[in-house]
Amino acid sequence: MKKTSLSTWFETFFDEKNLQDEIYTIEHEGQIHIMETSVVIEYIIHHTDSDSQRKIQQVLVKMDFHNRSHKTFHDYLKFLSKAYVQQFA
Repeated sequence: MKKTSLSTWFETFFDEKNLQDEIYTIEHEGQIHIMETSVVIEYIIHHTDSDSQRKIQQVLVKMDFHNRSHKTFHDYLKFLSKAYVQQFA
């Protein structure tokens, strides 16, 4: 996918959040998949359609507005990693 203004927004947002890389373990159809935070962010930026990017952006903005912890952001990214595994596995 080509770089969009949303892609730039995500890059800036995650740079400013400065989240530590965590490892998410996802089980899907009897298989274990491992994804790091940085990989999930790359999927959001480079492999997610613009409609889904807008939905993800809305959630992140709400979380940021309510000053949620880094753990909450990691919980959401783990949720997204499960969706990506289900989509691409």
